[in-house]
Amino acid sequence: MRTRAHYERLIEVFRAHEHRLFLLQRRQHSRIPAGRSRKSAKKLGYPLICVGIPKTVDNDLAITDNCPGFGSVANTSRPSIREAGFDVASMSKTSTKVFVMEVMGRHAGWITAACGLAADREGDAPQMLLFPEIQFDEEKFLERGEEVVERDGYCAIAVSEGLRNREGNFSPRPV
Repeated sequence: MRTRAHYERLIEVFRAHEHRLFLLQRRQHSRIPAGRSRKSAKKLGYPLICVGIPKTVDNDLAITDNCPGFGSVANTSRPSIREAGFDVASMSKTSTKVFVMEVMGRHAGWITAACGLAADREGDAPQMLLFPEIQFDEEKFLERGEEVVERDGYCAIAVSEGLRNREGNFSPRPV
């Protein structure tokens, strides 16, 4: 954690070089140091615009319209699950019948939802989407998976990494 002296020194450097705009790109918490820098600048009487730019693809940050990188990951996840669906469908008569693709999204299922756009019609992959916003029910999941395999011969599933069980804990990943 940075100290008040750290932020005061930062403002000294901005003042010395006459920088009036501070763009900070970090992982999810870029707004916190940007906000502290803005408060320090204001306290020291220096006009500085501070902007925190999140470097995430999950699109799960509150008060953020769209996270940089989300469009790219959505555009790569969609064809990935579709192609995986083609692969598992081609093997389903003699081998694998179920494919699970985990995507990022600890707290929000935007990327999983983007995977759902790969299906043009019923029976296309992915047939199942599992979101962190919806409590995971293992019994319903297995029942639905069996129904899909019975109907389509295979099942492709896109699941957010933040899937939670009934107790609200992250679901364990298979080994």
